[in-house]
Amino acid sequence: MWELFQNECDRRSILYKMEDVIKAYKQGYEDTQLSIFD
Repeated sequence: MWELFQNECDRRSILYKMEDVIKAYKQGYEDTQLSIFD
């Protein structure tokens, strides 16, 4: 079941690992945050 879930998420480019979700969230947040102070 887990393998099916992983395959479907990968196929649809959905982040499902918490480490990846946090990394993507911070990456987007940092860009937005930095632009406020420019």
